[in-house]
Amino acid sequence: MPGEPLPSGEENHVSITKSTRVQAAIRMARNRVRDLRVAADIKRTTDVGPLPDFVIVGTMKAGTTSLAGNLRRHPEIFMPKGEVKFFNDHWHKGIAWYREIFAEGAGKLSGEKTPDYMRLRRYMKRIHTVVPDAKIIVLLRDPVARLMSEINHKIYAKRLPATEQIDEQYIRKVILGDPMRKRRTFDRGYYLRQIQENILSFYPRERVLIRATDERARAIDREDLGEGLLDGQLMGEDRSEFTRQLLDDICDFLGVARYTGEETLKVSGVRVYKAPITREAKELVHRLYAPENERLFEFLGYDISAWREEVAVGI
Repeated sequence: MPGEPLPSGEENHVSITKSTRVQAAIRMARNRVRDLRVAADIKRTTDVGPLPDFVIVGTMKAGTTSLAGNLRRHPEIFMPKGEVKFFNDHWHKGIAWYREIFAEGAGKLSGEKTPDYMRLRRYMKRIHTVVPDAKIIVLLRDPVARLMSEINHKIYAKRLPATEQIDEQYIRKVILGDPMRKRRTFDRGYYLRQIQENILSFYPRERVLIRATDERARAIDREDLGEGLLDGQLMGEDRSEFTRQLLDDICDFLGVARYTGEETLKVSGVRVYKAPITREAKELVHRLYAPENERLFEFLGYDISAWREEVAVGI
């Protein structure tokens, strides 16, 4: 009845819900203001300084670090090191800041990679506002393996609770049971939604290259890799035929010469994680992703057989 006190615990829940909504509204308002400011900056600085010709927009844990490293070895391509993160984390810094990053690559085909971009429509809209004629590259990986790799990485980085093993209970409680974690971690594996709603809403299909990298994961021998310079990651030579073919496809897509075949290609960003993953956890996640996978296969026009099998999860 009106005026009756809420049952124990519900009042606090309502308060948290209202607070969350207010915070979301504030974030949305700030994003709109920033978008308008950057749009104005773009109009004022037309043709002043370089902008990227292509953007690798995702997905996380699908080999984008290795791809970017190998593209930097191409004589016709410039890519800044690391993840630029302009359209998600550094949007407030403005277009002049972004242009300055590519000044060093004047005269070359320029690109950048930030595997979080494809996750939100807002980020892709920003990309289209700044570089509407850019080419978009998307790397995909079996969503089960991708998720487990991200979970293990976040456990290692202390951004998820530690556990002796990633089992079904951990997935249900820690990942699926937290709406924010589910959105930012689990939902990354709903690839078709992101491709159709976020990417293809702004870029025509012919300007988007989509490739799955599971065969690369299978081909890498971790025992041959040494410890890298950054945060315990492994790196070494990549001799896989898959990587050569992937780079040929990307060169053709970008309109540059193919690699000669004499280059030493590298694999980087590989991690070996300690928390084992139970079969029950994998089976649960596979069941949840399966319907979306089937729709993705229909969209692509071919089946990715590796996604129906167990694949490596340490990359």
